[in-house]
Amino acid sequence: MIVSDFHNHCVKIFDSQGQFQFCIGCAGSEAGRLNAPTGVAVDLQDNIMVADWGSSSIQVFNSEGSFLASVNTAGDQLYGPQGLAYCTKANQLVGLLTQEITASMFTSVPCNDWS
Repeated sequence: MIVSDFHNHCVKIFDSQGQFQFCIGCAGSEAGRLNAPTGVAVDLQDNIMVADWGSSSIQVFNSEGSFLASVNTAGDQLYGPQGLAYCTKANQLVGLLTQEITASMFTSVPCNDWS
C-alpha cells in the first residue's frame, strides 16, 4: 500500500499486512523531495509516481524509493497536480487537477522507462 502524506511531505510505503516499511521523500522543492504530495500511481515496472502539489510536478521513484525523474507541470495546464492514475493499456499517466471541487482537468503524459 502506498499513501501520500500531504502535511509531512512524504509518501509512506506499507506491506500487505499494513505494516509501515519506509518513507519516500522529505520536505523540499528540489528533485526527489516533496512539497505536499497529493496522489500516487504505480506503473508496470513498479515505479512510484507522485503528484506533488506544492512543487507542481510529478516525481518518479523506483520501488525502493530512489529518485528517478521529475516532470514539471507548472508550465502546462496541470499546475498543482492533485491526483494520478496510470493506464496500463495505453502506458500513460493521467494527472488530475481539481479546482473549487467541481472543475476537473486531465492531461496525459506518455510513460517510458524512467530509469
